[in-house]
Amino acid sequence: MLILRYILPVIAVGITMIAVILTVRHRRALRCRGNVPAGDIIPDLETPLKALMEDEHLYTDSSISVDSVAKRLGTNRSYLSAFINERYGKSFSEYVNDYRTESAMDLLKTDKELSLTEIAERCGYSSEATFYRNFREKTGTTPGDYRNQS
Repeated sequence: MLILRYILPVIAVGITMIAVILTVRHRRALRCRGNVPAGDIIPDLETPLKALMEDEHLYTDSSISVDSVAKRLGTNRSYLSAFINERYGKSFSEYVNDYRTESAMDLLKTDKELSLTEIAERCGYSSEATFYRNFREKTGTTPGDYRNQS
C-alpha cells in the first residue's frame, strides 16, 4: 500500500502530460490544415486592424508588410495572416489591395485632375502596372475606363 502512495501521483502526472502533448499535437495538425476556427487560436484583431486601415490609411504605405502591421497590432505575422485568412477569406496582400482599390475608385470619381500615376502612388501602389492589374481584377475594368464611366 505504501508504494501506491508514491506511484499513483507519478502515474497521474504522466497521464496528464500525455494528454497535454496529444492536445497540442492535434491542434498543430489542425492549424496546419487550416481547420481550427480563428476564435480558438487567434485573437480578435478586426477592430484594431480596421482602425489602422480606415483611420490611419496604412494601406497607402507602399512598403506595408505583414510584419509591420503585426508589430503595430502587438501580435505576430502568423496570427495576423491566419486572422485575415479566416475572417476575410483572403491573403494579407489581397486585403490591403482591396483597400487600395476602393481608395483609387473614390479618387477616380472625385478628383478628375489627378493622373493615374498620382492616384496609384496616393493609394500605396509601388508601380503603375500593379495598380492597373489589381484594379482590373477587382472591378473588371481599367482605371481610365472606370474614370470615364463615373
